[in-house]
Amino acid sequence: MEIFDETAMRLKQALGVKTDKAVAAELGLSQVAWTGRKKRGNFPETELYALATKRPDLKLDVPYVLTGITSEAHARLGAKQQAIELASAGSDSASETKARALAIEAGMGVSAEEATLLADWRGCDTQDRATILQLAHRLRGRTTTR
Repeated sequence: MEIFDETAMRLKQALGVKTDKAVAAELGLSQVAWTGRKKRGNFPETELYALATKRPDLKLDVPYVLTGITSEAHARLGAKQQAIELASAGSDSASETKARALAIEAGMGVSAEEATLLADWRGCDTQDRATILQLAHRLRGRTTTR
């Protein structure tokens, strides 16, 4: 299925309609204009954004319609990328705190301690990383509990 058709299918689902004619009408396009855009593979994004603005009652998730990825997922991906960049940037406490908060918000499945550990790890040189790995392997081998 072509991208235009997939996008049109998501829009039909979001609008609760079944025909191209109904979609065109919702977007303020004629059937001929819709068909022309479909042939060219030129989805009417401007009209979609205008519809979402004009009809908030529809609760259109425009990024989902256009990409197949929900707005929420886009936000999580952005937060995850920002957390990774901050954790790589250095080890000052403000960066670490923000990285932890973003990691949790992004649903990275790591605790605040793990995010801090990752930020600290990325601030270490090669020799320090080797030392940390040796210590972790030694500690993991312990059989007693604290």
